[in-house]
Amino acid sequence: MNREDGEEGQDRPAATPLVLVGCDGSWESMEAVDVAVEEARWHAAPLVLVTVQDETGHGARTLGDWTRNTAAVADEARSIGERSLERVGGRVPDVTVLSVPSTAAAELREIACRATVLVLGRHGASGRVAFTSGSTSDQLTRLVRCPVLVTGSRGSSVREPVHLAAGHHRPAVVVGVDDSPAAEVVLSVAVREAQHRGWPLTVIHSLGHRAQEVHVEAAAIWARHGDLLLAGRSPDHSLARVVVEAGPPVGALLDHAESGDLLVVGTRGEGRLAGFTPGSVAHGVLEAMRCDVLVVPPAAVTVAVTAAGDPDRSDPWPGR
Repeated sequence: MNREDGEEGQDRPAATPLVLVGCDGSWESMEAVDVAVEEARWHAAPLVLVTVQDETGHGARTLGDWTRNTAAVADEARSIGERSLERVGGRVPDVTVLSVPSTAAAELREIACRATVLVLGRHGASGRVAFTSGSTSDQLTRLVRCPVLVTGSRGSSVREPVHLAAGHHRPAVVVGVDDSPAAEVVLSVAVREAQHRGWPLTVIHSLGHRAQEVHVEAAAIWARHGDLLLAGRSPDHSLARVVVEAGPPVGALLDHAESGDLLVVGTRGEGRLAGFTPGSVAHGVLEAMRCDVLVVPPAAVTVAVTAAGDPDRSDPWPGR
């Protein structure tokens, strides 16, 4: 069932998880819609296409100018929503278009609280990279407390599951883990993704410049995370593989993530966008990404840790 603005949420329980995708009319946002469709199907979740009427009143000198600009921007946002809905076609049974005047809109904030994943194109209509300060993607990311999936270029009009195409590399979920307390949460996200997709899991740990024996560090990773990795086994995908690299983390992750894979990374620091600054691992991966990248920001880690201590919230992102 397709619903337009204003109807969303009226007949849906508040606890229902949602897949949220930002739509700005750019080619990469249209590819993000394709990825969001796959996410909605994998996780059996409704899909919400979000358009934000940004830059309202830009260049206005009079009240009349402001009114005309506001109306034009609203019309463009609705048009983008309609094109995005056409892109979905009939691939998802439950899809909603939500067009809001700004990211401060109450209806968007309510939706954001229920998101199990936010899907974004790598670049927006303005050409800015996802998470650029002040961009719409930056503002959307500040609203959600779930993982954020940044899509790589597809090179075709409609994305097909890579593992169904003959002759292609079998896709895998590749995740980077370090020694931080957040590593368990990031790894649990990757394990779930591997389970949902039926893909093998590759765990990458970088030693950086530390003088540590590779086999000793690999054994330490199994000691810390073995229960989680073993619990992630299923008939649909192989046992996780742990790889310890001596080089820098960004290079190690990119060396093992091929086109069609899913690369999962966490971020460090305080604040919802901590870790996206130049020089960070997440930033370096996004700059050179050759596949989809699922970023687990600090806010998502906080939610997961809180849920772990609450018996009534065993799953921080239902459906994921």
